[in-house]
Amino acid sequence: TIIGILANSLLITLILTKTPPAIRTYSRLILCAAIWNHHVSAMHAQTAHRLHNLPRGMVLIFYGLCNALHERLCWAAFGITEQLIIVNDALICLSFFFRLHVTTRLPPPTYKILIAVAFVVVATLTTSVGYYRVLDQGREYASASKDEGLFNYTRAAPFISVTINLARFYYFIIENIQGFLDFTFDDTHFVLGWTNSASEIFFVSAILLRFLTARKFRALQALNVQLLILFCFVIASANVALDLYRVGDSQIPGFIVLPV
Repeated sequence: TIIGILANSLLITLILTKTPPAIRTYSRLILCAAIWNHHVSAMHAQTAHRLHNLPRGMVLIFYGLCNALHERLCWAAFGITEQLIIVNDALICLSFFFRLHVTTRLPPPTYKILIAVAFVVVATLTTSVGYYRVLDQGREYASASKDEGLFNYTRAAPFISVTINLARFYYFIIENIQGFLDFTFDDTHFVLGWTNSASEIFFVSAILLRFLTARKFRALQALNVQLLILFCFVIASANVALDLYRVGDSQIPGFIVLPV
């Protein structure tokens, strides 16, 4: 969080003070991306969430500032944090499209860029409500399991012994659970699937836009760096998908997601 806030603050300052006049219009788009990246870092400070993978789903415990207020605020903040990643992906794609556009035309006016950014933000962040919904459902399930004295997260016979061990190990956490993403709910697959799919779509779109730009303009170092950023988001999404569809029993995917 500290690294993200400091780095984006520096980037915002440089954009506002050191941008050459020739690329000032383009800098407005990068400024928006830096501001939203700054928000992502700030939102992580609000949630400071920890993930515990179980056969049936993912337990979330929040240690951030939202925890001092209400767990439902943590749910909303977590959903916004997840969807801000897609906002960043979309803005990087817009920057690719901008570069392709100016190879043959004059740069669009600033107000058109701001309209495009506003559309991306509104269209994406409204879907963060889905995270609130699935966490609300999961909370009800976890509470019911605790009241019954059970914490069974699978019915499959080969995993019965594992389930019992997990139940004993995680039972003391039940009191402090602020969220549970239950992978057996259809809504959970839809919400997480939307986030994963969107990041992959933007990555593929950026590759296509880079290819089209390369046909007209050869100096593409900046585009290659931005492709690397999008690739990091895809790696994070792929690890979420590994957890969501229970591909293997390793805990490594869960540890990779947040740093990436």
